[in-house]
Amino acid sequence: MALTHLTRIAFGMARPDGGSVTPADWSAFEADTVAATFPDGFTVLPCSGGWRDAATGMTIREPSMVVEVAHDASPETLSAIRTVAGVYKALFQQDAVMVTTVAAQVEFL
Repeated sequence: MALTHLTRIAFGMARPDGGSVTPADWSAFEADTVAATFPDGFTVLPCSGGWRDAATGMTIREPSMVVEVAHDASPETLSAIRTVAGVYKALFQQDAVMVTTVAAQVEFL
């Protein structure tokens, strides 16, 4: 399989109720959903993100996790990426999960 695309999925760790996705919550999601969906490999990057709250106009900053996946852009893989984002949204009451996919030349040297 030629790896022709790279997708980054950004998961905010803040919850709407003021709590946060705990390290145990993330570990379970990563094992049960991410690793199960992308058994050929993925990368997890802890980071910090920001977004504008439409109601207040304020920029909200929060800890985030980015999962990066190199893939072939097949319809099955693209659907799996959307499913992973949807599972996270449902589990942790998120308004959105950002998904960015770009063409890439991926090699393992």
